[in-house]
Amino acid sequence: MTKRFTLIAASLVAFLATAYGQKKPLTIPVHNYPEHYFESLASQAENASPDMEAINRPSSSELQLANSRGGVLWSEDFAGGFPAGWAVDDASGINPWKWSMNGSHGYYNGNNATDYADPINSTSASNGFLISDADSANHFNYGQPSGTTYQYLETYFATNAIDLGATYSSLLLEFEQSFRFNNSVDLLVQVSPDSTNWTDYTVQGGVDNNTASADPDLVSVNISAGVGSSQTVYLRIGWNARVYFWMIDDMKIIEGLDNDLELTKAYHGDVIQDYEYSKIPLEQATEMVIGAAVTNLGGVTQTGVTVDYDILRNGSSVSTGSFSFSGGIVAADTDTAWYSTGYTPDQIGDYEVVMTVSADNTDENMTNQEGSSAFEVTEFVFAHDYDEDYDIQVWGQDDGNGVANAYGHGCVFIPYNEGSSVYALEAAFGSNTTSGTSIIAEVHELGTSIQDIVDTYQTVYDINPSDVNSGSNFFFTTIVLDDEVALSSGVGYTIALQSEGGDDQLWLLSNTGDEDYSTTLYGPYGTGGAINWYNGWNHTPGLRMNLNPNIAGIEEDLVEYGFGMYPNPTTESVTVKFDESREMNKISVVDATGKVVLARSVTAGTNKLNINVSDLASGLYFLTAESDKGMVSQKLIIQ
Repeated sequence: MTKRFTLIAASLVAFLATAYGQKKPLTIPVHNYPEHYFESLASQAENASPDMEAINRPSSSELQLANSRGGVLWSEDFAGGFPAGWAVDDASGINPWKWSMNGSHGYYNGNNATDYADPINSTSASNGFLISDADSANHFNYGQPSGTTYQYLETYFATNAIDLGATYSSLLLEFEQSFRFNNSVDLLVQVSPDSTNWTDYTVQGGVDNNTASADPDLVSVNISAGVGSSQTVYLRIGWNARVYFWMIDDMKIIEGLDNDLELTKAYHGDVIQDYEYSKIPLEQATEMVIGAAVTNLGGVTQTGVTVDYDILRNGSSVSTGSFSFSGGIVAADTDTAWYSTGYTPDQIGDYEVVMTVSADNTDENMTNQEGSSAFEVTEFVFAHDYDEDYDIQVWGQDDGNGVANAYGHGCVFIPYNEGSSVYALEAAFGSNTTSGTSIIAEVHELGTSIQDIVDTYQTVYDINPSDVNSGSNFFFTTIVLDDEVALSSGVGYTIALQSEGGDDQLWLLSNTGDEDYSTTLYGPYGTGGAINWYNGWNHTPGLRMNLNPNIAGIEEDLVEYGFGMYPNPTTESVTVKFDESREMNKISVVDATGKVVLARSVTAGTNKLNINVSDLASGLYFLTAESDKGMVSQKLIIQ
């Protein structure tokens, strides 16, 4: 099966140089999105309401410093200020790299340029470090607090010749950094043996636009290929940025290992031609095509690279095997291979693919050869997001004028099998969402691109206080569709939430690191600010399909009992929806012996309540709703 629309993932494809040659090629016409639409998103993000708001940025971009064979060959902690003999190449003329003991003084430093932000939290920050403060240079030279007229300021610093005293087959450049960037710029490290021929490395890692790195972010770059057999090294470091800052400290070059393979990433699904789902309904399970990205951290080309895998269900092995990489993996290179396992999940449960990499040469570092990737086979839920790892909120407000574009968020799904229908959407709303606002829940049937919408199904939904996430204790709100939407295999569907415009805000919790680029956004991200649906962002909103046909009967239960509930059966939580005219005041969960095991009061005006039942044993229960006129009960099954 092939994807039916373009994924803006040039950097991903370059990283995943696939060795798997049996998948179908992309043969269906696709839409070629303009490269600069990331720029459009970034420009929106630099204004008062960014597209992403950091909640608790994890140190996922942090790199553990590599094991080395020898000691430090060269180091610089900037205790003596800007090193003598080093050069500054500042094309803009207003943003040179400087020695400092202060952080950014720009507009976006948290205090609107009224004071310095915090310095880097590096090992030797107390004796100074280097900083490029593009934000400050732009703000004070152009006087624009909004960033809309900020200029790109290209700036680098370069070392003089570094004599290592000998030649080495494996060399690592390590340093500590702290940065924030936007506009998808590269943080560039250039390495040369002669100050003429340069090899480029990027060091922004997996940090998203408009978010900050870990502080400090520990960088280890295998520069063996850039140095070759020379004992002399030149370094040149810089970027071409409009906003924010980059701080660097505690640089060193050390001797690395000759043979050091790292299993950089394990995939439980093919992110190149299919989607890697976090939750898959059993009725949509298909043969697993797994993948592994392997990086050569050593200085010697590795041959005979092989990955052994074990697929586990609830901790027990259900399928094993191995697959190999064609050719060798040269120093500092990453390659990815894909493999059809022949195994299709046939039971509900928690699955994990555990992988181990090996090669012809004996690895000198046995701590980084394993990796794993987990997913869940569910009864009815189809999802891309991981509910234990939300780290940002994503924004869905219009421009504040209530006109033109009501922003939206979505995810793309391609069903594998015929016979399913989507009955509801599940959403994890962010805490900044405006209570009482109306949103549009949508299912788009797609043709050959994300913008080729064949049909659209819409349901209007009013957000109430119980929908809005209040922090870590999130839960999913289920939005029942007015009509079920039948799904066809191999056809793309976008499920989405869209604001109706105005000043009300729609936020969703989201995961960063969406490597299959299933996320879609609606807004002015096309050429000339064209308003439409686009895909390619590196984050996944908490937005899911629910294929449970029992949800469709909730409206009948509202009429008959005065309340309805979903999902039923359930494993973790149940959402109770009330007929507002019945004025329910209490909800109880009663076990088969008649004992009340859980009770919740219902305040006046509440039309929906979410109840966590994950602590209750599996079995038959009754959910009882009480009002001044009496009580009514329905069966509740907890699995």
